[in-house]
Amino acid sequence: MDPEARPCRATTTMRTRGLGRTPSRGPAVTAGVKYHINQRWHIVASYSVAQVNSTLTTDTAGVFRTSSVHFWPNAVVLSVGYSFGL
Repeated sequence: MDPEARPCRATTTMRTRGLGRTPSRGPAVTAGVKYHINQRWHIVASYSVAQVNSTLTTDTAGVFRTSSVHFWPNAVVLSVGYSFGL
């Protein structure tokens, strides 16, 4: 064993006591189109967007911190489909 080696110890005793958030409320919208290439094949395109608003509260070693969370997730979907039966 190396005589210079020292055991590692954590230098903090901070412990997380709690984490909470409010339910997210906001509008969500999806719009899309479906185009038939022929009887069997089709293409689908859609766009979705939502608004997310929430509040996050943490309790770390008795220190309370509150943050507001606001964002707008978006999704674009493009797909090709095939129908096996008529």
